[in-house]
This record gives sequence, structure tokens and C-alpha cells, in this order.
Amino acid sequence: CEPPDEVFELGVKEWSNALVGYFVGKQIPFKAVKEQLEKKWKKWGGVSVITGDNGTFLFKFDNSTARDLVLSNGPWEVWGAYLVLRQWEEGMSLSKDSFSSIPVWVKLYNIPAELWTKPSLSYIASALGVPLCMDAATTTSNHLSFARVCIEMKASSCFPTSYKVRRRNGTMIDVMVQYSWKPLASSVCRVFDHSSKQCHLAAKKDTTGRQGDTEVPGEPPGRQGVNDSKRQGVDSRVTPCEDIPLDPMETGAIPMGATGGNVNQEEDASRKLGVGGIENSLGVAPSQIERGENIPQVDT
Repeated sequence: CEPPDEVFELGVKEWSNALVGYFVGKQIPFKAVKEQLEKKWKKWGGVSVITGDNGTFLFKFDNSTARDLVLSNGPWEVWGAYLVLRQWEEGMSLSKDSFSSIPVWVKLYNIPAELWTKPSLSYIASALGVPLCMDAATTTSNHLSFARVCIEMKASSCFPTSYKVRRRNGTMIDVMVQYSWKPLASSVCRVFDHSSKQCHLAAKKDTTGRQGDTEVPGEPPGRQGVNDSKRQGVDSRVTPCEDIPLDPMETGAIPMGATGGNVNQEEDASRKLGVGGIENSLGVAPSQIERGENIPQVDT
């Protein structure tokens, strides 16, 4: 059977304003999901909640603006369980295995004034993943205490609480990272839903002497390379990674443009999420971003 293109186009149009998601670590009853999320999202428009495969849900919105506002104003939770969301796209699997990368809002501390420009912040943020957009306060440099950036991060990331950036004179600075939400992720199977220690693949590797999580001698998990994460409010529950200084110039940095967009137009999961730039993720024009108009905010 080979349906014609117009049949596919009808289906794509039908689901173009939908998001696919699941709750990390918990199975939430459909009734609770429907009631609580409809209540939280109704200010942006109507949404239909539909059950998918193996604990996933489809959220079908009346329009693309409501869809993008929900996507950009997360993270969301029900009964204490965080909801991982992706924009639906043709051919995607309606299972948790399709969530190998998600957008995460982070705060970056200790950035020197000479690097407080959009291109510089993009290079610094790209050490963590693919920078998608910055909030209005960061874009307009209304404060220099921290930069708030939305970054596409992979499940294989170690979610570091700090990393090093090299200044032009060769000195290194420690950039501290605070996550608005740091999901459970397995670096073994590279899926968001469980930690590496809970991964069934990690258990198999244990029999060969390998571990799903990397332990750092002399330092507890989440403290590696962090001088005072509690003072900064940095979440210390992070899978440790190798203590290798991250130089953004050497990690495939992707500069954001004048409004924080991905200049190189690199094909990445961020494109599939529909938040590859500020205009797509927030539903406003770049000119509005520059003026700070009508920009949906996430509590800081």
C-alpha cells in the first residue's frame, strides 16, 4: 500500500500544532494530566490531551502560537513529575526513545563584561549544547549577574555544574551553570527517563567492569569542579563527567545572531523541536525581541 502525498499532507496538517511528551520517572493517570495541564494552558488556547504509546501523551493545540508558548514556558509538571516535550513531526516515533535531546533553560554565572554580547554568549553556551535563544533581560543586557539561555542538550550530556572558558590573554575563567530543570537522563542508552545507574544497559555493562556513571575519586557526585554550587543555587544532583576544561571555540560552537538565532542553520534536534530560533520558539518577530515586546517569560 502506498498512499499518495496528498493523504500524508492532510495528516501532517492535522497534527502540525501538536506536542508529544511523557513524564520522567512516573506514570501519571490520564485524568490528572488532562485536568491539570488544560487548566495551566487554557490562557493560551484550547488543547486536546490524547494518550500515546508506553506512557506518552499527545497535546493537540488550536494554533501554533499556543503550542510554542507552552514549549517555551516550561518546564511543566504534574504531581511532582516533570513533563518532557517535543514538537510533533512527520515520521517521529511516539515513544520515549525519540527524546534523545530536549531544550533546557540554564543560567550562566561569572561571565566577564567583555564577553557579554550575543555572539560571545552563544559561543559560551554552545559548550553545553546547541543554543536556541536568550531571554529578554539577557538580550538587552539589563543585568550582568547571569545570562539566561535556552540550550538544546542531549541525554548523553553530563550536565556539568561548571566549565572553563579561555580569555583572549590565555587565562581561564570558571563559568557556573544553574539548571531551571535538570532531567534524569541515561548517558548509556541516551534517553531521558531514568539515570545511568537505573539503565538496564548499564547493568549489563557492569558485568564487564564498566559503569553507567563515571565516579570521580575524592569528590561526591555533582561537586566536581564546583567551588560553591550551593551558594550559587546550582543543583548538585548531576552525573559527574571528566574534568576537562571546555573551550567553546573547540567544541563546535554555534553562534546565535543578533536576536539569538542559530546563524549557521545547523540541522539539529532543535529544528525538529520547532525552537531553532527565538521567532520559532516564542512566536514573536526578531524586531519585537530586540524591543523587548510581547516576549513570553519564564520565572527566573
